Amino acid sequence: MMNRFWWIILVGMGLLASVSVAVEPVVAVDFGADYSDSYINAFEVPVFSTVDADSDGKKDDRLLSIAFGTAYWPLDSDIVVIPEGKSGPGLKYGVSLANIDSDLDPVMNLNRFTPKDETVIYGWTNTVPGISRRMASAWYWEKINFLNGADQKKGLRFADEEDSLKLATNLAGTPAAGFMRGAAFLVQSDGRWYITKLTSAGYTTQWSINGAAADWYEFEPAKGTLFFDRSNPGPAVKGSSLMDITAFGMVAQHGLTSGTLYQGFKTMSAVLVAE
Repeated sequence: MMNRFWWIILVGMGLLASVSVAVEPVVAVDFGADYSDSYINAFEVPVFSTVDADSDGKKDDRLLSIAFGTAYWPLDSDIVVIPEGKSGPGLKYGVSLANIDSDLDPVMNLNRFTPKDETVIYGWTNTVPGISRRMASAWYWEKINFLNGADQKKGLRFADEEDSLKLATNLAGTPAAGFMRGAAFLVQSDGRWYITKLTSAGYTTQWSINGAAADWYEFEPAKGTLFFDRSNPGPAVKGSSLMDITAFGMVAQHGLTSGTLYQGFKTMSAVLVAE
């Protein structure tokens, strides 16, 4: 600790640098299971392309995608009732759906909805028999929609608390062999996107982490696809080094050969602090 005598001298000489003081942690994102029991059904205009969704080095997978950053529901929507003090309008998302090793466009019924269990999910059914499928999705709120004044704060970072980030997922569809069903936290900091390591998840899985202590991996939501190589996430950075958080949410990814895919979440929250 600085000797009090020298502290006084430095103050008198105007040489003491300003010291940033951390404010109290605030709940910046808080999506709970107490929204509306109304359904939201919508069909987005998809984009079709050919990509390498299964990382086999061949661009022979037929992709249908909803662009990363699409608004989930209108800001002036009266369909969803948002309780006071809860995260609501402003949620953005993206979805990638792929038929693997297929020259056929995905044949599907694609819907987004909030069913009566208050879960935001995206559902896809495919009627092409015998074709392996992959699905990836992203959901997030931008800083402009953060709660409790966090939208006006500078230098947002994760609170150093054991449960600063919480998530309860809803991921349906039995995964294909070797391709687990999982999800991860998603954050944007200094203009770059990062995710935690993909965590195996069942139909409904709840977990919490210390965002400041967790390892984060750079994530690039490439144009037209959200798929990533979960076996090779790249170099990790500590959450405590992410000092300018401007978006927060989750990603999910899994695949199957038959049935219906659903991806989304029941609850999500983030506690942040500012300098």
